Amino acid sequence: MRRRDDVPRLGPPRAIASYLWALSPVYTLGMGTYMAFLLAAVRLKTLALWTACAVYFVLPMGALVLHGGPYAQPAGATLGAALYWLCVPAATLHTLAIRRRVFTPRQGFPYGNTDGRGLPILRHRTRTIRVPWTAGAERPDEVGP
Repeated sequence: MRRRDDVPRLGPPRAIASYLWALSPVYTLGMGTYMAFLLAAVRLKTLALWTACAVYFVLPMGALVLHGGPYAQPAGATLGAALYWLCVPAATLHTLAIRRRVFTPRQGFPYGNTDGRGLPILRHRTRTIRVPWTAGAERPDEVGP
């Protein structure tokens, strides 16, 4: 785990955007939480965040189904309301915990490995095929008819 000193600081616009993103479970009342985690999963490309995205989609929908409508059973309605209102603070704390990782700018070349200097390695595009010339062999440009 990185120390607090190693984590780069976010600029003011990025910090404001990160807090607006992290508080999205509160102002969407849990219904937009999966979209926040979808953004995090796309940016960080981790299986854990894709799983969290699915869980935060299923939990509020399951709570609505359990809560039901005018014909809902009291036990199901209570369980649905409890599940829904536990999901919102849990999701908010989760987004606040991963906020800095999601909004920290990426370093280096975005499409793959780098060679340590920030330049992309484009092996298959920059490599040319050269036939080595030896003293005993005839050169390809000296071959006659």
